[in-house]
Amino acid sequence: MSQITIRNLSPELDHLIRQEALKRHISLNEAVQHLLRQATGLDDNSDRKRDLRKLAGGWTDENLHEFEQTQTINSAIDSELWQ
Repeated sequence: MSQITIRNLSPELDHLIRQEALKRHISLNEAVQHLLRQATGLDDNSDRKRDLRKLAGGWTDENLHEFEQTQTINSAIDSELWQ
């Protein structure tokens, strides 16, 4: 593993890193690594996001048509169940 020395950190950045370490109960080194991974998109939790951005715009018109056809059964009301 390589090492990096960072000089002349601003007081604000130093404070932010220390707060992150305290909040997570980790060392300053681990806090810096976590923040760097997060900032560069290498965060281990990035795959666990619960948004749908990867799916947005992913369907073709044909996909939509097939989906709508398979869902018609869900719009039918069974009158025997609702008596």
